[in-house]
Amino acid sequence: MRPLGQLTDAQIMPYWAPSLTWSAAWQVVRQTFAGWGGLQALYLSAPAVALAMVGFCVTGTYGAVLGLGTLVAYLLAMGPGTPWFVLYHWLPGLAIFRLPTRLFLLVTFLCAVGAAHGLTALARARPFQRSAHRWVELAALGLVLVALVGPLRNDDHLPWTLPPSRFAPSASLFAAAARAAADGRAALPADRLDLGFGVFVRQGTLHRVPVLQDYDSMSSRRLAAYLSAVAGEPPPSPEAPLPFMGSLPLSRVARPDLLDLLAVRSIVMPLDGDRPASSPRWVLVDRAARYGVYSNPDALPRSYVVTRARVVDKEPAALEAILALGFDRNQEAVLVGRPDAPELRALAEAPGTPFRPARILADAPERVVVQAVADRPSLLVVADAFAPGWRARVDGQPARLWQTNYYVRGVLLQAGEHQVELRYRAPGFAAGVAVAAVAVAAGVSRRAGGRLGASCVAR
Repeated sequence: MRPLGQLTDAQIMPYWAPSLTWSAAWQVVRQTFAGWGGLQALYLSAPAVALAMVGFCVTGTYGAVLGLGTLVAYLLAMGPGTPWFVLYHWLPGLAIFRLPTRLFLLVTFLCAVGAAHGLTALARARPFQRSAHRWVELAALGLVLVALVGPLRNDDHLPWTLPPSRFAPSASLFAAAARAAADGRAALPADRLDLGFGVFVRQGTLHRVPVLQDYDSMSSRRLAAYLSAVAGEPPPSPEAPLPFMGSLPLSRVARPDLLDLLAVRSIVMPLDGDRPASSPRWVLVDRAARYGVYSNPDALPRSYVVTRARVVDKEPAALEAILALGFDRNQEAVLVGRPDAPELRALAEAPGTPFRPARILADAPERVVVQAVADRPSLLVVADAFAPGWRARVDGQPARLWQTNYYVRGVLLQAGEHQVELRYRAPGFAAGVAVAAVAVAAGVSRRAGGRLGASCVAR
C-alpha cells in the first residue's frame, strides 16, 4: 500500500534517526568493501570497485556517464540526513525503490559494466597469452577471486531458498493448514518478527496453501483494511512509517465472521493467542511448536449464490455495511455501485434466503470457472480478491464484475443454470506490448535504412 503523494523521509527509512546519519553512511562503505554476515546486498569488494574505476576512466564520455550514475546512486543509498539526499526527491523515478539501499540494484549493475570494461582494458594492455608469465597471472587472478568473494557469507536465508523440511516451525503445520482449508482458504499469522512481516504467509504459498493474505499490489489497500477489521482495529494510515506488508498478526481475532465471508476454513495462530469468544466452534486439529491449526466449520463456501444484496456507492460504506449488526452473511451480500441501478432493484427488494453453494469447475491463477444455479435473479459470490484486470463472462457473454462484500467478486445471474468464467488480463499489458512492438519495428527499420544508405554510398 503506497500513498499517492510524496513519501516522507520517515516513510522511506522508518528506522532512520538523525543521530545515526553518518554512522549509517559508514556502514554502507564498510559493507561495500568488507562484506558482512547478512544477505550481502551492499557488498561489491575492492577488486570489483577498482576494475570498475579503470573501466570508467578508459571508456571516455560513456565511462564518465556510467561512473557519475554509479556515484550518485551510491551516495543516495546512504539514506536520509546526508546533505545530498535531497536529490532522492528531486530526481524522477527513484521513489520506486522506496528504501534508498535498494539503489544498490543500480550500483551493482553499473559497477559490473565498468568492471567488464576495466578487465578488458587490462587484458589488452598485458596479454594473458605470454606463456612466461602465465603462472604469475593465474596466481594473481586467483588472489583477485579470493578477495572478490572471500568475505561472502550467507548466514540468513530467504523463505524460498530453503527446502520445506528446514522451515520453522514445521512443514507439517502447513500441510495441516492445507488439509483443514479443503476447498477454502487458510489464514496464516504474520508474527514471525525474526524473519519479517508476511514471511509466514509466503511460506504458506510456497507449500501450496491457499492463503487468505495473498499479496496483490492492486488490492492490498482493501486487504489491509479488511484484516484490520478482523483484528478490530482501524485501517492503517497512509502516513504510517511502515506500509502494509501483505499481512497482519492474527494473535487477536475480534471479528471471526469476516473470516467466514472469505471462505477461511483453517486458521493458524499462536496457541497462547486470544481465541474469539464469538466463535466457539473452532476446533484445534494440529499443532507445531507454539502454533495451532484450527478448523472453522462456519466458513462460507468459496463460491455461492444469494438472492438479496444491498448496494452502496462507496468502498468504505461497503466495509461498514458488512460490519453492521444487521448484516446476515448467510443470506445477503453488499455491492459497490449505483444504488439506483435497475438491474439491482430485484436483488435489493428480494426476501433473504439461505445461500446456495456453487461448484468450481476450473481453478487456475488467472482463470476460474463456476457452475451456478439460480431460482430467480441472484448474485454469484466468488471469495477471491476483486482487482483491476479481472473480467467476467456468463454463458459466454460479457458481464459486469461487481465489487462484493468490500473485498471479493460478484456476478449477477438470471434464473436458470449458468457457467460463469472469470479471467484475468494484466491492465496495460496489451498497450505495453503494442508500444514495444512499435519501438522494435522503428529500430529495425532505422537500422535497415542505415545499411541501405551505406550500401548506396559505397556503390
